[in-house]
Amino acid sequence: MKRLVVLVLALGCGDNLPDPGTPHSGGRLRLGWWVYADGTRQLETSWYYDSALRQRCVPSDWSDGNRYCAPATDEAVYTSASCTAALGRTPIDAAPAPYFATTFYLKGEPLRSRVFERGPQTDAPLTVFQKFNDGCYPTELGDGFAYFELGREITNLARLRRGEPRGAGELAVVDDVSDDGLRVPVTFYDRALGVECTAAARANVDSVECAPNDSAIVSYFHEVGCLEPELAITGTVPTTAKQYSPLTRCWSYYDVGTEVNAPPLYEALGGTCTSVSPPNGSQFFLVAGLHQLQGVLRQREVTTRRLAAIDLVRDDQRFADPLLYDSALATECWRDENDRCVPATDATIEPFFADSGCTMPLDLALVPQGECDAPTKFARKGDEYHPLGLWYTRTIFWLSTGDTCGIYRPPTPFNAWTVGPAIDPTMFATATLTIDR
Repeated sequence: MKRLVVLVLALGCGDNLPDPGTPHSGGRLRLGWWVYADGTRQLETSWYYDSALRQRCVPSDWSDGNRYCAPATDEAVYTSASCTAALGRTPIDAAPAPYFATTFYLKGEPLRSRVFERGPQTDAPLTVFQKFNDGCYPTELGDGFAYFELGREITNLARLRRGEPRGAGELAVVDDVSDDGLRVPVTFYDRALGVECTAAARANVDSVECAPNDSAIVSYFHEVGCLEPELAITGTVPTTAKQYSPLTRCWSYYDVGTEVNAPPLYEALGGTCTSVSPPNGSQFFLVAGLHQLQGVLRQREVTTRRLAAIDLVRDDQRFADPLLYDSALATECWRDENDRCVPATDATIEPFFADSGCTMPLDLALVPQGECDAPTKFARKGDEYHPLGLWYTRTIFWLSTGDTCGIYRPPTPFNAWTVGPAIDPTMFATATLTIDR
């Protein structure tokens, strides 16, 4: 009996530990949640809340090699040739950030290095400098800035790191982890490639693909017909290469192939395959065969609420998709700048005319319908959302160059659709923000 009691107590203690798959706040860094009227809670994924600074903060890499969650900063520029004295500056027509940050250019990449409070306004310097890993160099002063003294330095930014991949499958989950105990599932990890990958944001589909985060864009070709893609790399060779097709609106992913010399090197410019000079300091690689991306299921919550959460699922791992399903509108939605969950759509409503004299206004939705476009029932016009009507098959006219009324033909793969009246704004589900205490 005594042994049984000990076992029960041990299990009870284990059950009190946070589930590693469930987002939870730390002692300093807190999670934000968007709460809708029906009780649906959606995690804010673009920032955390720093309770010590009482500011939102965003994770990023810094020049000391660490990753910090830092508040919004304006630029601090060096004013001495030794890059030891600095002033903060803010564009005159911009809202001021609460802090300033100096920048260190490591191999050409700008990384923030130190953060300061905003001090009193002061006169503009005569010269400004940038600090690189090999020295301090003058740069253009620029116009349109107000300058400020630097106040107290913030030396205790909240540090973050990526947790070890969780899960035994081909796709694992990676967490944001802070020194104070925050843990949030943020992305997948492709074990075969050894890199993090991002599940595509695509609405109203059952599954998406996880694209490697280090994939490099193919921008050159190896032969005069611009048919054999070639990759130019400065620095680390990526695991995959990618190429975009405007006709299908799809990205194709390739394994990186053999290293080659350049020239020959060609670029498709204005529809012509043109010989170009190789960029300095680059290595050149052909692409091998197509790379099959890992698939991720999108699983909708079963609920009686209006809004349903959607999870990205692979094997035994899951975390929240940024979209929700709105049963009232029968479509997936995302939160806009007004904190409304509005239909997720890439279709936009544009002004046209129904006659050759351009006297009869006609609003039509240009709906992208490439192989990789998500299906949609709505189109956007500013802050308005309209249901799609019918595919418009008549001739479309518009005011082209010189205000001449001419025929408009939607570019492939767009089609023109009629639209219905705008959705009543009160129909949208609206969220309020709460911060974990």
